[in-house]
Amino acid sequence: VRLERLQAALQKVQRTLQQRVATEADDGQVLIIQERHKTHRVALRDVLYFKAELKYVTVRTAARSYILDESLSDLESRYPDHFVRVHRNAIVARTALRALEAASDGVADGETWVVRLAGLDETLAVSRRQLAQVREALAQH
Repeated sequence: VRLERLQAALQKVQRTLQQRVATEADDGQVLIIQERHKTHRVALRDVLYFKAELKYVTVRTAARSYILDESLSDLESRYPDHFVRVHRNAIVARTALRALEAASDGVADGETWVVRLAGLDETLAVSRRQLAQVREALAQH
């Protein structure tokens, strides 16, 4: 085994254990994010959405974005009361939902839906499958 590969594997295990310990210690209210030799503590209440992109998940707050090496489905199952799935690649903080809007997609047979979030100009796509769930979540908050 090459020394570099062993060190990389040990660092990954250490990050995973740190995330698990921090999550359990704070009752799931803080995310520990490793990023380029830095460790960030991000309060769950500050997270606006998680979006899966390739093999990583983007964690978006009002201030900035982070990259997290965790699956979207794990995050969704760990925090079901905080987040609602809007698309197969995104879950959104229930408290951040501000509006559900129809957006023409240029195809004659239908329209697409997007959600607007508090503190962001960008929108996220909503799949037809999740539309009812998003409407319900928006009505509750």
